[in-house]
Amino acid sequence: MRINDLQNQKIAVWGLGREGQDIIRYLRARNLGQKIVIFNDAALDLPAEFADLPLFAGAEIAAALPNIDIIIRSPGVSIYKDEFAIAR
Repeated sequence: MRINDLQNQKIAVWGLGREGQDIIRYLRARNLGQKIVIFNDAALDLPAEFADLPLFAGAEIAAALPNIDIIIRSPGVSIYKDEFAIAR
C-alpha cells in the first residue's frame, strides 16, 4: 500500500507510544490528519499535539471499527486481539 492509497480512507492508529505518535506525525505531514482517529487499549490523556484527534479506548474500539478503513498497529499491540478478527 502506498501513502496515496490512504487519501480517502478513515485511519485508526492503534497505540500511542513512540511509534504511534510518529505515524500520526507522518500522516499529518502528508495532509491526512483530518482522517485519523486513535485507538488505545486504555483511556489516557492525549498529549497536546494530538488533543484534536478522536480517541477510542477499551470497549469503545469495537464500536468504532465499522467506521474505519485502515488500522495501523503499533508494534506493542497484539495482533491476536478480538478486534483485529472483527476488522478482517
